[in-house]
Amino acid sequence: MTDRHLTGRTLFCIGMTQLINWGITFYMPGVFGTAIMADTGWSSVLTFSGLTIAMLVMGFISPLIGPLMARTGGRTLMMAGTLAIILSCFLMAFTRSTASWIAVWLLMGAGMRLALYDAAFALLVETAGAGARRAVSLVTLLGGLASAVFWPAGAALLHITGWRYAVIVYGCAGIVSLLFLSAIPAGNRSQPPVAGQPTFPAIGKA
Repeated sequence: MTDRHLTGRTLFCIGMTQLINWGITFYMPGVFGTAIMADTGWSSVLTFSGLTIAMLVMGFISPLIGPLMARTGGRTLMMAGTLAIILSCFLMAFTRSTASWIAVWLLMGAGMRLALYDAAFALLVETAGAGARRAVSLVTLLGGLASAVFWPAGAALLHITGWRYAVIVYGCAGIVSLLFLSAIPAGNRSQPPVAGQPTFPAIGKA
């Protein structure tokens, strides 16, 4: 890294939060969906609508995140979002009705917006400034590896226990992500981002 403030430890911790948080949220329905349908009798439309609801929530609250991030910083937002994800996983294990299923995914969506790439990239920029450009690429790569790690891990859990206990294990993985966040120093927010300016550097054109 070109910036001395972004240590390898910080980069590793941020990357691990993305690997875990993506794995226990976005990829979770694909792994546990069949088991959930078999246990609850719900249709595939209802079962997988949870992730759709979460993504709608993410889009709905996105305009609010920029100003909030400028005031609190990426680390604080990521910790709050990860807590929401952990709580969602634990509550999901006890859902019995469609209403509670939808409610849990509403909370999960808020947590995903706060804990996934946007806040992680903001934290990198807070820590390293212009030197965060390469770090963003590395953290994105770790987030992309989530499916390769959590898909087989989730499938292995289903061979040992039911999906309800498995999602509790996912919640415990979220606690590990929270521990990684606690090891990251808070970034510098001496100058809030200008309105309309991106909160993280562009990686490059596709």
